[in-house]
Formats: sequence, C-alpha cells, structure tokens
Amino acid sequence: MSRLPRGAARLVPALELALAVAPEQPPFDMTISLGWLTSALDPQAVTILNSVCEAQRDGVLDAEVQFIVCVRGRAESTFADQIQSIARIHGIPAMSVGSDDLLGDVGRRGSDDKTAGNEVWRARLEHRILDAIPNCRPDVVALIGYMLIAGPTLLEKWRMVNLHPALPGGPVGSQRAVIKELAATGAAHAGAMMHVVNAELDRGPALTYCRFPLTGPWWQERRERGDDCLRHSIREAILACEPRLVVATLDLLSRRKLTSWPPEWIETGPVELVIGNDDSLDQE
Repeated sequence: MSRLPRGAARLVPALELALAVAPEQPPFDMTISLGWLTSALDPQAVTILNSVCEAQRDGVLDAEVQFIVCVRGRAESTFADQIQSIARIHGIPAMSVGSDDLLGDVGRRGSDDKTAGNEVWRARLEHRILDAIPNCRPDVVALIGYMLIAGPTLLEKWRMVNLHPALPGGPVGSQRAVIKELAATGAAHAGAMMHVVNAELDRGPALTYCRFPLTGPWWQERRERGDDCLRHSIREAILACEPRLVVATLDLLSRRKLTSWPPEWIETGPVELVIGNDDSLDQE
C-alpha cells in the first residue's frame, strides 16, 4: 500500500488512487452536479468539503457543487460558519436551515427516532430544506456529516450518497457507536464507505470503500493501552482516509453514466479504493 509521509495533510488526487478492482478509469463522462447536505457539527465536515472544492478547482474532479445546505440545531456551529466561508471562496450558494423551531409538540430528535412525532418533524424539516433550494436539480446529493436520518421527502426527491465510518455490512449508527463496536468485538479491519441512501439506516448499496487492518504490533500496543486509546486511534485512522474516499467516489460517479439509480455498475459489488495514508493505517 502506498503511504503519505506521517502527518501529511495534503489531498491525494482521486486520479492517483489505485482502484483495486478497476485499475483503468474511463475519461470523464460528464460534469456531475452535486448537492451538499451537512449538519456541520465537527471539523471533518469542513475538511471534506475543502478537499472536494480543491479537487474541483485543480481539475482533478469534474464536478459542480450547486448548493450547500447546513442544517443547524440548538447550538450555533463555528464549523457551519467555516463551511459558509469555503462556499463564498468557491462561489457556491450556501444557506443554513434551522430545525429547532419545527419541534413544537412533536418531540425532540433523539428521544425515539422511530416515533410518529419525529417523522412529522423530519418531514417538516425536509420540506424546509427543499424550499431553500427550489430551482436546483443536482445529479447526486452528498450527505457528509448529516446527522439525521433521511426521510421519504428527500428520498423521493434526490439521488443521495452518504459517507459512513464503517465497511460494507459493518456496524451502523454514529461514528462513536461504530468505533465502540469495532473495539469491543476485536474487529480485524476498519474503514469507511460511501453508499446509496435508502430507507434502511446505513444499509443502502455500497458504492466504494477503503479499509485498513487493525492487526499487528502497532495496533496491539494500542489495545494494551486501553479502550480509550484504541478507539481514538481507530477514529483518527478513519478520519484520515475519509476526504480522499469522498473525492474518489465522486470522481468515479462522474466517469459513469447515471441513467439508473442505484448505478448499474455496483451490481457486481462496491469498488475498493486502496489509498495512501498515515503509517498507522498499515502497521504490521
């Protein structure tokens, strides 16, 4: 596996990534138009958006981000402000959509995400999102750090892909829940995937994924230091590969005809992307 120098933060262009099952990439089929939906609750959302915008600017990614929507909750987010700043630099329309005033008496998110009340809240929020961008018709909408479950309103309107911090068939739910399960079960590998969004939480058809081993002396040392150290190390390794995975996946989508959804080419299984990363990802 190729590596970046330890601590390197630069973007590895998608064209430099080795596609494990498809080494030959066709030329760009089209400029893919993207929507971007995020809750902007952590710096990773900023890092990934910046990586995509830089890849687009540098001609690595043939894509046009039509809009960015930040869904804000109770607390104002400095990360949402940073995303707005990136959008201004790159000339992308960006807007914030508030959610708390929609709660009313229908119940708060997190109490029970399957209750009828939360479904009413979700529908109201999703209609508000669509109302904010009435004339946009993206080819694909990327959910990056969108900390909500997509409901029927968005599923019927958009083709969506989601970044999830687990391998295909792996744990579902939040990053914290995924990493906790990986550490507790002694998983031999971890990674991240991009998958088609459907009605089943984190179980839509996988498009791409990247993985790294959790075996060898380096990882054994982290286990011996305790669960907190192991979970932190897994989290850092996942965060390191996610920006490049997103860029590579969008690049792949731009090189394939999207005449059907999910794309026909994933019927043979997701594409494994072998990417360079910090040395800690492949210590043996």
